[in-house]
Amino acid sequence: MQEISIWGMSIVGAVAFAAFAEMLMPSGDIKKYVSLVLGIILVLIMIKPLIKLKDIAVRGANLPAVNVQVASLDTGQDDLIIRSYQKQLEYTVESRILAAVGERYEAKVEVGEDGEIEHITVYGVSAADSARVMAELVGNFAAMDRVTIL
Repeated sequence: MQEISIWGMSIVGAVAFAAFAEMLMPSGDIKKYVSLVLGIILVLIMIKPLIKLKDIAVRGANLPAVNVQVASLDTGQDDLIIRSYQKQLEYTVESRILAAVGERYEAKVEVGEDGEIEHITVYGVSAADSARVMAELVGNFAAMDRVTIL
C-alpha cells in the first residue's frame, strides 16, 4: 500500500515539475522538445509499477536479466531527469544574464547527481560585461569558485 502512495506522489510531483517547467519555457521550437522529454518522464514514472512486477515469478523467466534491465531503466530515468534539469538551469542562467546585462551569452551548467550546481561556465563575455555577469551568477546561483567566465 505504501508503494502505491509513493507512486502517486511521484506522479503528482512530476506533473507539478512539468507544469512549472513548461510555464518557464518561452514559446518556440525548444518548448516542443522540452514537452516531449517531460512527457517521456511522466510515462516512465507511470509505468514504473509494471516494471516492478519483476518480483513475480514467471515460469521460464530469466530473473537476473530482468533485474539488470530494471536497474538500467531506473538509471536512465535519473539521467534523463538530471539532463532536463541541467538544460532548464542553463536557460535560466542565460535569461538572467540577458536581463542583467542586455546581451545574450551561452552558459553551460554542470549538475551533480544530487541536483547541486557544481559549475557554471559562460562563454564569449566581453571584458566590460564580465563583472556584471559574475555578480549576477554569484548572487543567484553559485559560489564564485564555481563560476568561470570565458
